[in-house]
Amino acid sequence: MPTLEVQEELKVEVNRLWKASKDADTLLPKLVPEFIRSHERLQGDGGPGTVRIVHFGPGIPQATPAKEHIDLLDDTNYTLSYTVIDGVGHQYSLLKPTITFTPGVDATTTVAKWSMEYQPVGEQGPPEAARIAAVHVFKAMEAYLLSDPSQYLK
Repeated sequence: MPTLEVQEELKVEVNRLWKASKDADTLLPKLVPEFIRSHERLQGDGGPGTVRIVHFGPGIPQATPAKEHIDLLDDTNYTLSYTVIDGVGHQYSLLKPTITFTPGVDATTTVAKWSMEYQPVGEQGPPEAARIAAVHVFKAMEAYLLSDPSQYLK
């Protein structure tokens, strides 16, 4: 199955970045409204088994609201994985992103990796807009956490 990936080194501690990412339902619409307009939780507490709908912003113009199922939320390995279960449109039969944060070379950096397994329908190419959005999300979270060092400490 094809996979699309991107990796960024961020100047934020892994624990803070992970805590902020677990608050993505609230945080991302504020930080990157051009990509994420809103999250709507349909069931669950944010952990595995949670189902949510993501409404995208104008930065992903071809996207329709996507229903996502949280498959994995691993606090030990700083890993989140989910499957888009509805809203992939006619271009893909599967979209399964995974986000992993790894401590960087020192205590103040993190390697953020986003990958997505996808299955195109027909001759559709990779979902590049999702990769671009992932980079913007990583950078926006980094900028936010650097601008307010008191956020997501505990």
